[in-house]
Amino acid sequence: MYGVLIKQWVFDMIQWRAMTLPDMYINHGSQKDQIAMAGLSSNHIAATALSLTNVNWDSRLLLSLQI
Repeated sequence: MYGVLIKQWVFDMIQWRAMTLPDMYINHGSQKDQIAMAGLSSNHIAATALSLTNVNWDSRLLLSLQI
């Protein structure tokens, strides 16, 4: 019983956002272009991770960074 409460408390503290491939056709091209089109570039991943914090980040600024 105690372990279940701890597990629930931990899961309540963690915010989860799955990043998966979109359900759409991605045209042939360079790997970098395909990753960007799928929204899985380093900029997209950083913007998604920072959006899970309580800080109000400007996603346009994050996506414009050269990470």
